Amino acid sequence: MEQIVYVDLFFLINFSMDFLCLFLTSKILNRRLSFGRAILGAAMGGLYADLALFLPFGTLGTILLDALVCALMCVAVFYSKGKAKSLGLYILVFVAVSMALGGFMTALFHLLNRSPLAALTQNGNGGDGISVWIFALLAVVSGAITLFGSRFFGNRVGQKNATVEVVYGRKSIQLHAMTDNGNLLREPMSGRPCIVADIDTMAAILPPELIRIAHSSDPTRWDRLPHTH
Repeated sequence: MEQIVYVDLFFLINFSMDFLCLFLTSKILNRRLSFGRAILGAAMGGLYADLALFLPFGTLGTILLDALVCALMCVAVFYSKGKAKSLGLYILVFVAVSMALGGFMTALFHLLNRSPLAALTQNGNGGDGISVWIFALLAVVSGAITLFGSRFFGNRVGQKNATVEVVYGRKSIQLHAMTDNGNLLREPMSGRPCIVADIDTMAAILPPELIRIAHSSDPTRWDRLPHTH
């Protein structure tokens, strides 16, 4: 049984889905996405999808090649100097997003293609191929998923920054802090909530003796600090 595949449409579909998966991966991992590099990565995925139609590999070979292409796409989009160790995480998240979104879109396609709406949009040819209207509807759904994913993950995992003013005696300093709603740390004497700061960033306002004690490995030296009110 012959099957006609329009490579330009096939490329467009895979390019769109790969771009969407790369976009959602960046949102999940709170990574700023370069749209130029994302377009390059999605184009790699779309081109591979067309070439894979002519490759004589078996199931195992195809799976291995798919994994390699996914890794190359993530390298092209997310690689940056000094963060090579995190590439494995990007690849795993990208593959997971691709599998989840691909399964969802496949199920939605089959559901719509068997509906009365599909019969009306196939121009009476009786075929089971994707119709223009169903493809348009899938594109709308993909766009909605992208918009929802952007807002959802942006609100859930987006890091929010704040400026904190620390006052000690008559000196003060401003620090840039990251909000953390999971921080339950409290000062043991008063029980008031507190934040964690690097001792070196506080050197401008803290007594030199305190800085030296903080860098020492002798906890008994804290008793020598003068009490302040």
